[in-house]
Amino acid sequence: MCGSLLEWIGDFLTGRTQQTRIGNTLSEVNVISSGVVQGSCLGPALFLLYINDLIDVFSDGVIVKLYANDVKLYSSCMIKGNDIDSELQTNLDKLCKWANEWQLPISYTKCNVLEIGRPGSAQYRMNSSWTVAPVEKVVDLGVTMDNKLKFSSHINGIISKAHKRANLISRCFMSRDLWSSVRAFTVCQTYFRVL
Repeated sequence: MCGSLLEWIGDFLTGRTQQTRIGNTLSEVNVISSGVVQGSCLGPALFLLYINDLIDVFSDGVIVKLYANDVKLYSSCMIKGNDIDSELQTNLDKLCKWANEWQLPISYTKCNVLEIGRPGSAQYRMNSSWTVAPVEKVVDLGVTMDNKLKFSSHINGIISKAHKRANLISRCFMSRDLWSSVRAFTVCQTYFRVL
């Protein structure tokens, strides 16, 4: 990227300020020293350009998935006795080094490990001091998956939400007409999906 386009993007990002409004009260104006403008059309594209080289940091034994500001690393590990292949740990170290170099802090509290096959057999660290929490299940793009690759938690969550919505509709409407109930449930489901 060079020339007029680079200058235009530089002008777009330079000298920006922000304020917070609560009710009718405004905070003081703060200068934005880094980052992209959230809610702008260019924000997502600029962020993707900024993190584009992250994939090149990792070795071949790790699969990397990027989604917005989320990074997922997938790796298979060989277990021999009590020794575990440390390729994932090596790549976590590379991730931390890259994040420090590019001044992009990692939310360590949001990081976790889902081990499939032999859960609880390894301990991983980030930035040499933070132990990555092992979990039995994760929610990824709205889908819950557990360490046995079963979807029962996901299905139970959907059933629970459906029961709550059905009970809400049942309490709010006097009519017990099936067509009206189905229509109300559908509208309710669409409304909650938007929220």
